[in-house]
Amino acid sequence: MFRRRSTSSIARGERFRPIEVPNAEWQVEDVETDPLGNPHARLFLVGDPLTRRTIACARLLDPRCWIKVAASNGAL
Repeated sequence: MFRRRSTSSIARGERFRPIEVPNAEWQVEDVETDPLGNPHARLFLVGDPLTRRTIACARLLDPRCWIKVAASNGAL
Protein backbone atom coordinates (compact mmCIF):
# COMPACT_ATOMS: atom_id res chain seq x y z
CA MET A 1 0.00 0.00 0.00
CA PHE A 2 1.06 3.56 -0.70
CA ARG A 3 0.88 6.37 1.83
CA ARG A 4 0.74 10.09 1.17
CA ARG A 5 4.00 11.92 1.73
CA SER A 6 3.65 15.21 3.53
CA THR A 7 6.83 16.78 2.17
CA SER A 8 8.49 16.27 -1.18
CA SER A 9 10.64 18.10 -3.67
CA ILE A 10 7.99 17.33 -6.28
CA ALA A 11 4.61 19.03 -6.02
CA ARG A 12 1.19 18.29 -7.44
CA GLY A 13 0.67 20.05 -10.77
CA GLU A 14 4.33 20.14 -11.82
CA ARG A 15 5.08 19.00 -15.37
CA PHE A 16 7.91 16.89 -16.72
CA ARG A 17 9.08 15.60 -20.11
CA PRO A 18 10.96 12.34 -20.54
CA ILE A 19 14.30 12.70 -22.32
CA GLU A 20 13.49 9.88 -24.74
CA VAL A 21 10.13 11.43 -25.83
CA PRO A 22 10.59 15.21 -25.65
CA ASN A 23 7.13 16.04 -27.06
CA ALA A 24 5.27 14.07 -24.34
CA GLU A 25 4.41 16.12 -21.26
CA TRP A 26 3.40 14.49 -17.97
CA GLN A 27 1.79 16.22 -15.00
CA VAL A 28 2.07 15.20 -11.35
CA GLU A 29 -1.30 14.14 -9.97
CA ASP A 30 -0.08 13.10 -6.51
CA VAL A 31 3.03 12.12 -4.55
CA GLU A 32 2.97 9.02 -2.31
CA THR A 33 5.44 6.81 -0.50
CA ASP A 34 5.76 3.07 -0.89
CA PRO A 35 5.90 0.73 2.14
CA LEU A 36 9.70 1.21 2.33
CA GLY A 37 9.35 5.00 2.51
CA ASN A 38 10.43 5.77 -1.07
CA PRO A 39 8.49 8.67 -2.63
CA HIS A 40 6.79 8.10 -5.98
CA ALA A 41 4.90 10.53 -8.22
CA ARG A 42 1.69 9.55 -9.93
CA LEU A 43 1.67 11.19 -13.36
CA PHE A 44 -0.83 11.53 -16.18
CA LEU A 45 -0.15 12.39 -19.80
CA VAL A 46 -1.23 15.94 -20.60
CA GLY A 47 -3.81 15.70 -23.38
CA ASP A 48 -4.71 12.10 -22.44
CA PRO A 49 -5.44 11.97 -18.69
CA LEU A 50 -6.34 8.28 -18.84
CA THR A 51 -2.70 7.44 -19.62
CA ARG A 52 -0.91 7.26 -16.27
CA ARG A 53 2.48 6.28 -14.80
CA THR A 54 3.98 5.97 -11.36
CA ILE A 55 7.64 7.04 -11.24
CA ALA A 56 10.09 7.12 -8.34
CA CYS A 57 10.72 10.77 -7.42
CA ALA A 58 14.47 10.19 -7.52
CA ARG A 59 14.15 9.07 -11.15
CA LEU A 60 11.84 11.95 -12.02
CA LEU A 61 14.38 14.45 -10.64
CA ASP A 62 17.27 12.86 -12.57
CA PRO A 63 18.07 15.30 -15.43
CA ARG A 64 19.39 12.38 -17.50
CA CYS A 65 15.85 10.94 -17.56
CA TRP A 66 13.31 13.76 -17.16
CA ILE A 67 13.18 17.54 -17.72
CA LYS A 68 10.97 19.76 -15.57
CA VAL A 69 8.87 22.16 -17.66
CA ALA A 70 6.83 25.21 -16.76
CA ALA A 71 3.13 24.52 -16.28
CA SER A 72 0.79 26.25 -18.69
CA ASN A 73 -2.47 27.92 -17.70
CA GLY A 74 -5.19 25.50 -16.66
CA ALA A 75 -2.85 23.06 -14.90
CA LEU A 76 -4.76 20.21 -13.28
